Parts: sequence; C-alpha cells; structure tokens
Amino acid sequence: MAAVMWWIIRDKNPNTSETADDKISLGKLCYQLLEVTLNKQAWFSAIYAGLMFVPTTILAFWGTAYLSETHSLSLEVAGGLTSMILAGWIFGSPAYGYISDALGKRKILMFISALSTLCVSSILIYTASLSYMTIAILMFLVGFCSSGFALAFTTLKENYSVLLVGAAMGFMNTINTLFEALSVIVVGKVIDLQLGSTLCENYQYALMFIPASTILALVTLLFIRAR
Repeated sequence: MAAVMWWIIRDKNPNTSETADDKISLGKLCYQLLEVTLNKQAWFSAIYAGLMFVPTTILAFWGTAYLSETHSLSLEVAGGLTSMILAGWIFGSPAYGYISDALGKRKILMFISALSTLCVSSILIYTASLSYMTIAILMFLVGFCSSGFALAFTTLKENYSVLLVGAAMGFMNTINTLFEALSVIVVGKVIDLQLGSTLCENYQYALMFIPASTILALVTLLFIRAR
C-alpha cells in the first residue's frame, strides 16, 4: 500500500524531468538550515506560530480533565466539548486563508487571531458556572481564532526563495513541536504543585499559560515583517 501511495503522490514537476528521487547533498542541506536559522524573521514567525499553537495543545490535552473536574461533567461530555476545538480549526484555517488572500494582508489577521484567542480563552478559563452550550461555543471559538497561526507559515514562505522554503517550513514545524511538548509538560507540573486553594484554582493557575502565550504572540508579532 505504501508503495502504491508513493507512486501516486510522488513529487514531480510536469515541466522538468526532476522527481522526488533527486537527492540533496548533506552539505547543501546543512547550509540551507543554517541560512534559515540565522534569519531573525524565521525565528519570529516560528515563535509566533508556536505560541499560537499552545492554546489548542493545552486544551486538547488537558481540556477534558479540566471540564470534568471543575464543571462536574462526565468524561464523555467533557471530551465531546473539547473536540469542538478541532471543529473550530476545520472552519478557521480556510477562513483565515481566504480572507488573507482576498485582502492581500497577513499581519492584521495574525493580530486579530492572537487578540481574539486571548479574549475567548480568558472567558473560558476564568468564568465560573458556564452552561454546556456556552462552553461548546467558546471551545469552538478558541480553535477558530487560534487557527490564524497558519498564516505565519505563509508569511515565512513569502520571505524565502523557493530553494529555502522546505528548510524554513521544517524549521517552523520543529519549533511548533517543541512548544507543543513543553506546554503540555509545564501545565501538568503546575497542576501538581496545587497552587490554588481549590481544584478549580489549581487549573486556572496552570491554564494561565494560554492567555500568557497569546500575549507573547502579540509582542512577537511586532517584529514580524509581513504585508
């Protein structure tokens, strides 16, 4: 099956005889990665994307436990509500892309993405006694609003030549994965510290990394060069 899939989707430029079989030398690969990592814009774009990926990562991993233990919901119901984040992504990502292309603007939408995620996530975390429908809507909006982080990939791509785009995308994905792993671990450690006087306060202390990450994303956005 893997061989069949490779034969169907293998990369090939119809205007040339080159295919994905062509190998790049290790030296050239290292040079491309070095060129990417020495570019400040690569770091700013990658950090922005990583910070904007934190809200979805934390809520996707800890959201079920948080809703179950602080809103007296069953694990099944809490899990269903948490999945609304992914539904938000499904609609948010193409919406941001379409609007961005239509307006010819990237940075303003990245700003709106971070600011709206900050507002929605703060309401979700720090408002008590939310109804089932309200939680569902807020979870959906967190996913929808934060999906604007994908524009950072477009911005990074537009700052590089075709030869360096692959290395730049790989670099950004690496940073995203790093933020993803660290955020889940740090939140778990903070929950274990039991900083609050109640279980709800413990989670609120731990989940403060969500609004904090969006604030840092807004600061990082100041240094990103984009149209």
